[in-house]
Amino acid sequence: MRHATEILDSKKHQHLHIINNRWSDACYQADNVNVVMSELQNLVHDYPIFIAKNPNTGQFQLRALLGLKGGVNLYVKDGQWRAHCFPLDILSRPFRLFMPESDNMETGAIAIDPGSALISENEGEPLFQADGSASARLQRINQIFSALVNGQQQSAEFLQRLHQLGLIEPVSINLTLKNLPNAAIDGLYGINEDKLSALPSEALIECHKNGDLYAVHLMLSSSVHIEKLARWYEEQESDL
Repeated sequence: MRHATEILDSKKHQHLHIINNRWSDACYQADNVNVVMSELQNLVHDYPIFIAKNPNTGQFQLRALLGLKGGVNLYVKDGQWRAHCFPLDILSRPFRLFMPESDNMETGAIAIDPGSALISENEGEPLFQADGSASARLQRINQIFSALVNGQQQSAEFLQRLHQLGLIEPVSINLTLKNLPNAAIDGLYGINEDKLSALPSEALIECHKNGDLYAVHLMLSSSVHIEKLARWYEEQESDL
């Protein structure tokens, strides 16, 4: 039986532990996750990075693709994670950030579902030390949420600049699969390389100075991982 999400409290939850690296848990079953600009340099070595719109606000967001159909994470196989680095969104789970004031980090608090299969009273790493202070594991979770919140603003500004330059365009990923119906992934956006090449020198210089050009090239290079996802998808479907 699952419980309601609760704000983490050092007294109420003193006895709780977090079970690490149980990748088969439902909280990790996502076909894409939000990422922030500061992660790109590491994530592009393992994940395809695209742009999507937040369904609630319509704002552009950076996304790492983890799978080719809803709720299926191809980076999890036989209980292992098939990449060297992890998106911060994944590392923050099963915790959530509760922010009553979305633009004020100081009002934020970490929330948990005590009924999560990753929360235990006797297995895993403790969330609090005997004196009620945050354990090393909980300190790391705090750092992850801080990086995510701070990175969201930087990423939003980055994507807004690209949008103003007319560089963001809808993309459809069409995959030709062996012995399976061909697949298409819609609802994503990418970088228009022709418009990027045609930018006036002043705009290119500005993009280089603020780091946008480097981030764009990282995103473009990450598309090579689509082929890997298609291969993993074929292998998974053939095993069913």
